[in-house]
Amino acid sequence: GNDGSAEPDAYTVQSVLRLSGTVDEDRMRTAAQALLDRHASLRTCFRPRKDGRTAGLVVRGVEAPWRSVDLSGTPGPDAERRMQDLIDADLRHWFDLTQPPLVRWHFVRFGADDVRLLLTTHHIVVDGWSTPIMVRELLELYAAGEPAARAGTVLGPVRPYRDYLAWLERPAHGTARPLWRATLAELTEPSPVAP
Repeated sequence: GNDGSAEPDAYTVQSVLRLSGTVDEDRMRTAAQALLDRHASLRTCFRPRKDGRTAGLVVRGVEAPWRSVDLSGTPGPDAERRMQDLIDADLRHWFDLTQPPLVRWHFVRFGADDVRLLLTTHHIVVDGWSTPIMVRELLELYAAGEPAARAGTVLGPVRPYRDYLAWLERPAHGTARPLWRATLAELTEPSPVAP
């Protein structure tokens, strides 16, 4: 259900950044694209394989989904209500895990010096630890005004995700698997762990 009438997906994560001062939308959009180009995990989708398992597929050349909304001529309370409606509708717009990217942006202008940036991601590619890193890198890329090709010079290289997977496969982590299996054995469906 992507028609806005669906129940929210428990795995959709939203963050709203309130930006004051002059914000150049084109520059912010370029920064968002540079962030997407920089991180393979943000360009990963998940597709079924013939053997029944699911594979993560990293896709190059993915365009950052970007919607622009101008509420600068809307009275304050109405603008706030429209923003909340946008947030609610966005939450009900489920990601298709087979189609990258599993991240999207809404740039909402309230006034010349008041912008809200809604960042929406799927929890399969972004978690509570990585969201602040994404926001920090986005703002650093915006401040530097660097094109995507030079993002690495602004922020340094990204450590490949395969390094993390190799770390998980180390023998010490094997002892945690039985513990997690036992802990989660009673769960039969996705379950939120926090409101």
